[in-house]
Amino acid sequence: MKKARAVIIPIPLYGGEVVLCRTRKEWGAVADKFGVPGDDTEFALGITHALEGSDGGRAYMIGVFDGAIPTLAHELLHVAVATLGHVGVPINPDTDEALTYLFDHLLTAALPTFLVAGLRVKKGRG
Repeated sequence: MKKARAVIIPIPLYGGEVVLCRTRKEWGAVADKFGVPGDDTEFALGITHALEGSDGGRAYMIGVFDGAIPTLAHELLHVAVATLGHVGVPINPDTDEALTYLFDHLLTAALPTFLVAGLRVKKGRG
């Protein structure tokens, strides 16, 4: 059986990348690799963590632990807002196209991974 691995999604134009973890096990492996302190993910449906390289480059770890597309979209929107903030693009009605195009790219790149895995469209709240 093939080992599950985090998916890397480049962020064009603004730079950086997203490291998409689909399980807590993937999250733990990536967190260890980048020296991210152990976040308590036990009860989280999803999580986003920003990383900054020594060269100033940005990467964002996202974990989507419930396998739901709305959680994926929620975490990717955190990344899009943070990315635009990092490069000095404010989020307001005059700049909403930058946000929507970036979010479109991120979701389009990440969604096939979720559809292939047969993941859910709706969040299951306990």
